[in-house]
Amino acid sequence: MIRGVQMKVSTAAGRELRAMCMALSALALPAAASAQAWTAPTTQESVAIMQVVRAVVNAELGPPVEFEIASSRLLEGWAYVDAVPKRAEGERFYYEVTRYAEAVEFGRFEERVQALLKHSELGWILFEYSIGGGDGVAADWMDEYAVPDALFAPAP
Repeated sequence: MIRGVQMKVSTAAGRELRAMCMALSALALPAAASAQAWTAPTTQESVAIMQVVRAVVNAELGPPVEFEIASSRLLEGWAYVDAVPKRAEGERFYYEVTRYAEAVEFGRFEERVQALLKHSELGWILFEYSIGGGDGVAADWMDEYAVPDALFAPAP
């Protein structure tokens, strides 16, 4: 069963850029021994990642958006974020008045944003994101990309 809506960065130019970034980051980034997690964007790197995620969610749901981070990981040049979007005042979004209204109405929507990003010389590039999707989203991404399983592991 499909939950929520998953968006892909998948134009021909996007695929070429993604392949180039993967090749560059494979050369430029050393393999990490274990995933690093954060619960709030406190480092320069985590802030940069959340700025990319915030930009796409602002475009989808309308600004301003803040996040309550449920899970986040950095591993081998990849980043994964699972967060609950909130209005800047802490209020929930009213998805019933968005393009997600039908998924909400039929109980196929989870109030969460998931994002998969890859680091390159240009900074963090958003590969995939999902608004309202369930746990299967990350599994799909593991199958589609050469992403380490540990990137999606729950926080200790």
